[in-house]
Amino acid sequence: QFANIAWYFRSVPEQCGAPLVVSFYGWDYELLPFLYPEFEAHLQALFQQADRLICEGSHGAKILQEKGCPKEKIAVIRLGVKVKEIAWVARTKSKETLRLIQIASFTEKKGHIYTVKAFAKALETCPQMELTLVGGARDPAVKAAVLKFIEEQKLGAKITILDHLDFSKLHLILAEYQVFIHPSCYAANRDCEGGEPLVILDAQATGMPVIATDHCDIPEEVVHGTTGLLAPERDPEQLAIYIERFYQMENEEYQEFSRKAREHVATFYDITENGKALKAVNDA
Repeated sequence: QFANIAWYFRSVPEQCGAPLVVSFYGWDYELLPFLYPEFEAHLQALFQQADRLICEGSHGAKILQEKGCPKEKIAVIRLGVKVKEIAWVARTKSKETLRLIQIASFTEKKGHIYTVKAFAKALETCPQMELTLVGGARDPAVKAAVLKFIEEQKLGAKITILDHLDFSKLHLILAEYQVFIHPSCYAANRDCEGGEPLVILDAQATGMPVIATDHCDIPEEVVHGTTGLLAPERDPEQLAIYIERFYQMENEEYQEFSRKAREHVATFYDITENGKALKAVNDA
């Protein structure tokens, strides 16, 4: 897993008479060669040596091809969640109310600053809203900027921030909210999701629609207009429009989003089925 690990252990498969299969994620698409330019050459060597290169979606496959990886070596294997173990939550949604949540470590690519800017903008016409942000400060400067904005805009009464969440309680927490928001973006250092944030799958599996961005493979994970709404990266104005749309949404339309969110994850992101696909690649 990860291109840098594959590079450092690239001789092991040959010594063992085994194929070299490399799984790519956000770290190794663009951040790794940005931080360590010598890895561009290493990637080219991996493309030639590896028998298979795995990514999470079509966006990742496109990046690998653009970097010079032979198309026939690329396998798209979606991530997944234990759908059968995640309860669908029968939420209701009244017009002109909304409970939003984002669960992600505070780091630039998770887009927290755009969440709070969009929330502040939407709040001007949508007063009966609340937002909860859950996540540790992986990048303290990012969290500090978010907290500063909340203080300057006097949003403290509307926004709750929690530093930690026990994963075993994730789905219980999600059940208390109506819409998940996660406006991922490229960071200044080219860090990116590289594929699909798993927590978006968890949210949809409970029947929760998502407001997100067209970043990396998220458009495959969240179907725009069907399981959620997708804005361009770093666009708080469009995010605010989508927040307002869910705020004004009546229960009947909300239930359709909810049902399709669960169905989408069950159909394409069940970890059992996707695990079989991964095994098939490794066995080939």
